[in-house]
Amino acid sequence: MRSSEGVLVRLGSLRTCRQIGASGGLPVDYGFWAAEIKVLKAKVRRLEEDNAILKAARVFFAGELDPRNR
Repeated sequence: MRSSEGVLVRLGSLRTCRQIGASGGLPVDYGFWAAEIKVLKAKVRRLEEDNAILKAARVFFAGELDPRNR
C-alpha cells in the first residue's frame, strides 16, 4: 500500500505504528485499534461458542446414527 506521497507504508505491528507516529509520519489512532480488537474478540467468542455447540451436536448425532445402538 502506498500513501499519497508515494511512501511505502507498512503497519505490521503496534511497534511499527508507534515508530511511524513518533517520527511525524502517519497519525496513529489507538482508539480505532482498541475498538477493532474489541469487535474481533467478540466475534471470536461467538465463533468459539458456535463451535462448541456444533461439536456437541456432532457427538449426539454420531451416537444416534451408530448401528451398534439399535
